Amino acid sequence: MGYGIVSGLTAGAVAQYWHRNTFGRIAGRLYIAWCIAAISLPVLAGWLYDRTQGYGAAVLIAAGVNVLGMLLASRLPRSVR
Repeated sequence: MGYGIVSGLTAGAVAQYWHRNTFGRIAGRLYIAWCIAAISLPVLAGWLYDRTQGYGAAVLIAAGVNVLGMLLASRLPRSVR
């Protein structure tokens, strides 16, 4: 459910902040980065688990990055057009 909501909101945000002629380029880059993260982050979490014998470090890093993303998103203008 969360993935479906986020992917829909992401497409809406791209449409809101960039011109429709650039939607494919911007969305494509964003989804490629998303796929790279989906492949590499579980590997990183496993590596951290092997180093620390727990997932605490991985969870803290993920929480920190999510908070950073929320702070950046909160600075976006409400209306672009």
